[in-house]
Amino acid sequence: MKFLLATLLGLLAINSAYGDWTFITRTAPPDGNDFYYEPSRIVRLGDIREVWLLLNAQTPKNGDKGIEKSSVLKLKFNCKREYYDITYSITYPELNGSGTPLKTSNFEGASFARMEPVPPNSTWDVIMKRICK
Repeated sequence: MKFLLATLLGLLAINSAYGDWTFITRTAPPDGNDFYYEPSRIVRLGDIREVWLLLNAQTPKNGDKGIEKSSVLKLKFNCKREYYDITYSITYPELNGSGTPLKTSNFEGASFARMEPVPPNSTWDVIMKRICK
């Protein structure tokens, strides 16, 4: 019950703050995405940074539960080692994380959730450099 309440409060907090998203980068078409983050919500834990990202699809994708136009992701970056991990994901039918969520995935603490190296010159590299500065 506490987990459900925390998840619902987290969704409300995410949905109520779209005016604060800051553009980071756009990936190349045809399947490109626009990535945004919220600078005021970056959590710093030593070399680790936790951040929420908004991903708007330039081309909507067909998902299991409908057309996916945007996602909100929670990521952890190890700035010193240059590793990352996606710990939470919410997929939406409209841009900017709008509409009733289609899918929610919590990977935090999962046995398969391990930090991976950030590929050099990748989208994750661009994002990490912005988050870790």
